[in-house]
Amino acid sequence: MAVVFCGLGLNLPGAAVGEAPTQVTLQLQGPDAYQFAGYYVAQALGLYREKNIEVAFATGSHRQNIVGEVISGRAQFGILDTDLVVNRAAGDPVVVLAAIGQHNPVVLVTVASEGISTPLDFLGKSIHFGPGGGNAEIEALLQAEGLGAGEYQRVDPARVSDNPLADLLAGKFDAVAIHLTKAAALDSDFPANFHVIKPRTFGMDFYSNCLFTSEEFLAGNPDLVRDFREASLLGWQYAMIHKEETIQLLKEEYLQDITVERLQQAATLLQPVIEAPHGTSGWMNRHRWQRIVQSYGDLGLIQQDLDLDRFLYNPDVPGQVAPGAHLNFLLIGLNLLLGSALLVVLLHRRRSSAVSDNAKELSAKVLELAGERDQILTELRANEAVLRRGIDAVGAAIWDWNLTTGKIYVSDFFLELTGYTREALDGLASDSIQFVHSEDKDRILHTYQNYLSGHQENLGQEFRFRFADGRFRWIFARAVVSLDDKGEPTRLVGSFTDITDRVAAEEERDRLFNLSMDMLSVGGFDRFLQQVNPAWVRLLGWSRDELMSHPVLFFIHPEDQEVTLEAFRRLEGGEPVTGLENRFRCREGNFRWLSWSSFPYPDRQLIFSVVRDINEHKKAQSRAKDYHDRLRSLTNQLSLVEDRQRRQLANAIHDGLAQQLFGVRAKVTLLKYPEKLGDYSGTVEEVLAILDETMTQARTLSFELFPPVLYEVGLEAALIWLAKNFHQRTEIQCEVQTEGEGEELVEDIRAMAYQSVRELLNNTYK
Repeated sequence: MAVVFCGLGLNLPGAAVGEAPTQVTLQLQGPDAYQFAGYYVAQALGLYREKNIEVAFATGSHRQNIVGEVISGRAQFGILDTDLVVNRAAGDPVVVLAAIGQHNPVVLVTVASEGISTPLDFLGKSIHFGPGGGNAEIEALLQAEGLGAGEYQRVDPARVSDNPLADLLAGKFDAVAIHLTKAAALDSDFPANFHVIKPRTFGMDFYSNCLFTSEEFLAGNPDLVRDFREASLLGWQYAMIHKEETIQLLKEEYLQDITVERLQQAATLLQPVIEAPHGTSGWMNRHRWQRIVQSYGDLGLIQQDLDLDRFLYNPDVPGQVAPGAHLNFLLIGLNLLLGSALLVVLLHRRRSSAVSDNAKELSAKVLELAGERDQILTELRANEAVLRRGIDAVGAAIWDWNLTTGKIYVSDFFLELTGYTREALDGLASDSIQFVHSEDKDRILHTYQNYLSGHQENLGQEFRFRFADGRFRWIFARAVVSLDDKGEPTRLVGSFTDITDRVAAEEERDRLFNLSMDMLSVGGFDRFLQQVNPAWVRLLGWSRDELMSHPVLFFIHPEDQEVTLEAFRRLEGGEPVTGLENRFRCREGNFRWLSWSSFPYPDRQLIFSVVRDINEHKKAQSRAKDYHDRLRSLTNQLSLVEDRQRRQLANAIHDGLAQQLFGVRAKVTLLKYPEKLGDYSGTVEEVLAILDETMTQARTLSFELFPPVLYEVGLEAALIWLAKNFHQRTEIQCEVQTEGEGEELVEDIRAMAYQSVRELLNNTYK
């Protein structure tokens, strides 16, 4: 029985009855981890058994050990990054079968608070390159940015624990080169506390997780190598489409010690690393390998005359999308449908000890659909007119550029959209550049040239195109290239979308965004800012690049870190956060108070924020608190003064006026008994004398408390009277000295000043 997976062009022959499976070993690049998910899935789904292959997985950590295991024959297949170029240049007979990772997931990680964010920042710093003590892409990145091997320090791997991120946080070294999934497994909050430097950001974008074998094994077992590669790629295809089931499978059978949450995080981190052009797992582009070899050669790591024909695998049965097949969207949809049907069959086989009648029926249906697909493909390739009718039937603005003849064909909808006749647009592609705005022509030509030469993976760009009415409108053009058997481009098919209204809306949005006095930002769930408006630069002094090259927590005051982290957790849970106040570090080193209103978009992993500067408001609050505290203190002091004055007044009345009045009462009482007094005139005189003294004391006390002269003449005259009265009462010399002339104080201030001086004199007398 043979099952055909038309989506990838694979044939999966069933094992012959009684035929013993071939034993092979796959040498992994490190311990069991999610980065090998496709191979585990191929094993679990029985894809290797379909090829009559029995696979054993072996772990490894050192680059030379992995290559050595494969070359020696102890392992038949291995996994390594583009370091394989260095091995091949050094004479190791290795052959690359597929590049699972379209980008390298190994990154340089630093502590966010240390401010190391670019390769040039590593001058004089210490770097842990991993268990093997080296990583060619990271070394190439540093050299490309101007740092020689002697300008940074290598950390001895023997001094590093099993958790290099913990060592990094402990300050044992300044940076570590680490795989994204390993970092996620070691730190559940990764990369919140760290700054991640991706080589692709600085132009070093190499393949990773490359499946390879040796020349000797390939020469002796070409069918086995082909079958193993096809089964592995099918496993990766399944793993990328069915991530949740893959995670459960790995958790149950291979990675029991890793939590589901960590596996989900690893899957999210690896998704953009593994996704290949045209959805083809293991995609390799010869032009890109040439650039990789050239990059290593320019840096002096290898010789540039590396023979790619012997280094890159050329399968007997193509494992990539057939040239031109992706030009018809109907076929792509059919391929995906057939692929899903096959996966259902394979999954059914995994869960059943024998292939059921239902599975056989499904397999037969797959074969039937495959035959129909092949018939359609033959007709399309045989008749160019059929392809053009298919393009017109799609009902979209589509164009087809034959790179061999230079002619371009546009769909009917394209003509309807632009207003041109077919005679005006059908012709050589070189003539079409006249319709592009003069300011966009050089950029368009440069972009297409880079894409066709393999210097960029995807083609999608915006530019202005002149419609038949003479107006320029913004359009978005996306295209895919078709390659021949030698990897050379033969056709380019693309779509054409009018985005003028969207561009106008974006320009208006950007205008408001840039002119806003408030600080506006777009951030990610990775806790980095992705876009900021000029208000950030004006207020805080940082450049836009500086603000976006560090996690937000790098700028937050240590005392506000926890409340900010809690806000991030709420946002990542889909809950808006308003009124968050924290202190944000300015470029000069000081902090300013900011108030955040943030709204999450979980489906896009984005956070939109409106941020206001409340620094002056916070200062005003602080000043108001100080004023309130001072007022309360003064009120308390005033209350104490008033209390003392009441006590003094009570004492004066009790010791003075009350005693005098008591004496008057005693004398007046004697007048009731004239027979005892005889001549009472003397008593009357004594009473009058006491009353006179009492009146004098009352008047003096009244004057001291509220002297009329204070309000009628002024503070200076009142103080002179107070000093004279104090001298007469206590026989203590007291004088008033004044300097210059000034404005008379208001009544309340005069009274307070007078009472203060009076209080001081009384304290002096006591």
